[in-house]
Amino acid sequence: DALAAALSVPETWFFRGGRPLFDRLAGFLAGHAARPGGARALSAPCSTGEEAYSLAIACREQLAPPAECAVDAIDVSEPNLLRAAAGVYTGGSFREPGPDVRPAYFRRAADRWEVLPHIRAAVRFQPANLADPLFLAHERPYDLILCRNVFIYLTPDAKQRAMANLDRLLAPDGRLCLTPAEADRLPAGRFGPDGPTEFGIYRRAAAGGAGHTAPPPDPPAARADPPAPAPLPPAGPG
Repeated sequence: DALAAALSVPETWFFRGGRPLFDRLAGFLAGHAARPGGARALSAPCSTGEEAYSLAIACREQLAPPAECAVDAIDVSEPNLLRAAAGVYTGGSFREPGPDVRPAYFRRAADRWEVLPHIRAAVRFQPANLADPLFLAHERPYDLILCRNVFIYLTPDAKQRAMANLDRLLAPDGRLCLTPAEADRLPAGRFGPDGPTEFGIYRRAAAGGAGHTAPPPDPPAARADPPAPAPLPPAGPG
């Protein structure tokens, strides 16, 4: 249906948005990876998996064992998830400018490229609907959620449901990554930018919405004191 189509990004590629973006996200996760259970990230929707694998590669380069980062990836499209789980891509998936990651993290499969097993093992793909009220209801909070190129397609109602789910699943000190064009879809006063605006990374605003605080209400108008009663006339002769 139309909502399912909107919740499935039709096209993506490795390191879309630039390698510096993924390096920054991986650096943030590295700061959480030593915690019990390691760092947790979510790609929603993941389309055919390039974004999730890109994050796994960037984390691999920044995390030293035994630190760990688990990447969950969801989509409503079964064909997308099957392609993502297979991890086999054509050259068009590697069109982002920058260093070529294929020699280190892929192997040739005829005229295609297959993700190496240790990178594939770092990503868990599963079907889910971002706008479903029960979306990932039993999952622990995530340190990072990537939700790029989807809000611009949602109806106001679907956007509200999706945002409620992201808010529920994002750890208190977590980061939410959108595209810069989607920043105005965030609830007013709830999130503030974290780093360069072109990265589209946001953190929860401080209590009370620091940086987006509404002006204090005007003080109540002062009330004039009631007029003093007029003096009584002098008493007349008895």
